[in-house]
Amino acid sequence: DALYGTGLLVPGLFSSVYPAREKQPDMSAQPDAEEALKERMREAYDIIFTFETGLRAFIKKTMEAQFGPKWLEQRIPGVMRAEWERKREEDVRKGKEAEPLFSYADFSDYVSIIIQNNNWNDAFGAVFLNKDEVKVSFQRLQPLRICTMHCRAISKDDFLMLTVEVQLLLRRIGKLN
Repeated sequence: DALYGTGLLVPGLFSSVYPAREKQPDMSAQPDAEEALKERMREAYDIIFTFETGLRAFIKKTMEAQFGPKWLEQRIPGVMRAEWERKREEDVRKGKEAEPLFSYADFSDYVSIIIQNNNWNDAFGAVFLNKDEVKVSFQRLQPLRICTMHCRAISKDDFLMLTVEVQLLLRRIGKLN
């Protein structure tokens, strides 16, 4: 509630899946603890969804602009690419339609791609400015993402951390004003 009251929880963090609340909550009301947790988890999911899809699009766009359509072969470690290919093959074996290869990247792959020395120097350093800060942001976000995506409760403090870290990164990549 404090995030809404202070304006820290901005509409740009939400997708059309779970849009931000139309109005700010009544700060004097005492919500049911279970309902408050459900709302926090829905919002956390939506923030992570918005962040991850925006970050993936940013990485793809940046890499294609800088290195062309073969960036996956030229700038992604072979071990990482092989794991994505394995996941795609598994999807196809299960009867699912194959997605573009980069769709099979894990959350932890994004930071590895960004801070990889050649990618950092040639594409991402000018955007993020400080490699250590990027690493720390992802280290903070990783456990929050895991808890959220696996329906394990996150605390109010965790939600605050998620909100702040995501906003900082989304501002860097130009996805949030």
